[in-house]
Amino acid sequence: MLNPICKIDRMLVKMIEKISVKNDVRNRKEISDIIVNRKALNVDMIAHACGGGIGYIYSNSYEACIYSINSGYQCIEVDVLKTKDHKWVCCHEFKNNIVPTMEDFLQDEYEPRWTGMRLDTCLKIARDYDVKVIIDTKKREQLQELVRYLNSVAKDNLQNIWIQIYSESDGDIIGHRNVLYNLTFEKDYYRVVQYCTAYGIKDVSIHIDAYKNMNDKELKCFRDRNIDIYVHTINDKKTYGRLKKLGVKGIFTDTFNR
Repeated sequence: MLNPICKIDRMLVKMIEKISVKNDVRNRKEISDIIVNRKALNVDMIAHACGGGIGYIYSNSYEACIYSINSGYQCIEVDVLKTKDHKWVCCHEFKNNIVPTMEDFLQDEYEPRWTGMRLDTCLKIARDYDVKVIIDTKKREQLQELVRYLNSVAKDNLQNIWIQIYSESDGDIIGHRNVLYNLTFEKDYYRVVQYCTAYGIKDVSIHIDAYKNMNDKELKCFRDRNIDIYVHTINDKKTYGRLKKLGVKGIFTDTFNR
């Protein structure tokens, strides 16, 4: 039976050959630049949806973001959506599934428990406090617009921004930006390792239940390729400690008290 690492090596060679045949010299140089320029997250805890320290989860709010940073988090994950007037705001889902204007979104009466936050505000906070940001949009059709937006408003801090992808086709849209590959829809982890290795992706994220179902060979493949695994969503020290002993790089958390 073929060793998993050998299997990945053979798949990787085929992928690189495909790239070489398909692309001209300039495009091959661009692929090389992607591999060189991408960074690893290298954190142990990620504040999920800006964190739940203010007493609410999934708020993606200004208050939650500041609270998490003041609590020592070096990485904030934020969900983003576009408003009715095509502005990027930090939100997991709009209230009652009604897409508001940005002005309505930012009004206290829209969500009186916290202050809604624009994406550019979040990016400014990240730059000023020197923390990393993971940006997640569930609207995959808006991914290309998001990339253009970040290239425009955050070009001086792109090295501290990661975009969460869910497929190889997402990765093709991202270009040479830092990437966190969310494995929610992936079943073939050997293929994932092959893709991450070929394109210089250093980090993946996975739900705790899916992580528990991974076998030793699959986990070893990620380790052998120096691809860090982040597990979500973990809110207790005991589980966090077990995962760290198993080699998990870090966790997404709502309410973990650092």
